[in-house]
Amino acid sequence: MRIGVTLVAVAASGCAIGAGTSTVGIWRPKRVVDTEVCIEETPGRCARTTLVARDVPARSFGGGLVSWFNPGYVQVRGSDGGAHRFALDSHVEYLRGRGAFALGVRVGANIGFGLHDLLFAMPVSVVGHWGYPRFSLYGGTGYTPYAVDRVTVADTSMSTRLHGFHVMGGGRVLLRAGRANQMTAGIDVFRQYLGGVVATSATAAIGLHF
Repeated sequence: MRIGVTLVAVAASGCAIGAGTSTVGIWRPKRVVDTEVCIEETPGRCARTTLVARDVPARSFGGGLVSWFNPGYVQVRGSDGGAHRFALDSHVEYLRGRGAFALGVRVGANIGFGLHDLLFAMPVSVVGHWGYPRFSLYGGTGYTPYAVDRVTVADTSMSTRLHGFHVMGGGRVLLRAGRANQMTAGIDVFRQYLGGVVATSATAAIGLHF
């Protein structure tokens, strides 16, 4: 199992920090070239080049990620408040996998707010990951045991307790690869069915992996 450290900065207002492999796919089986051998017919002139390589099998990995205040947009339907709100996504995820695949458990704390309304939800999700070294995709489903939709009308605040199922998906793309660090971009999409309220959100992140 390979352990690393990840730092994710999101638009200067949201960030996350994690330990382990958060970019699924880098431990796929691969062929690694150790050296190139030059076969000479005459001194100083290569007739052909032979690669000396080895096959590296898929490796197991694990990791955790704590993310907070990833910004985005949420549309809320069925609420007495505004339909269009600013979103902030925070979550904790632990995952384990092998090669191109991983399975994780994520607990979130998501906020969607406008001038006179606020939706707070705590979704719990089972997330499946699949990826290559340069990108990964993930998706899952789960249940939101606790959510509150608070609306203020004429200085009167009303709160409604909600709960229900949800689905989610997302992806992460490698923007820049380095020997000591990497930069990625990612997006998460959620759709929560909270009784009569349906919330659809999209949040984005820029990641620096050290």
